[in-house]
Amino acid sequence: MHEKRIVQKFLMSLSRRYKSIVSIIEETIDLDVIRIKEVLASVKVYDKMEDLHDERDKFSGLREHLVV
Repeated sequence: MHEKRIVQKFLMSLSRRYKSIVSIIEETIDLDVIRIKEVLASVKVYDKMEDLHDERDKFSGLREHLVV
């Protein structure tokens, strides 16, 4: 199977949580050139950033409850 097809299948298999990173990859990167390793790395970075945002939001909510 060609790398492009693997990348396409992987992007289609991701859940809605990854909709924005999938759109960014599809719109800005040539799928004929990108390797699956690069796509995986981008998704992992996106996932880490989302986790950091979630933690920050939890901390902000907790802090607001403690201050009030």
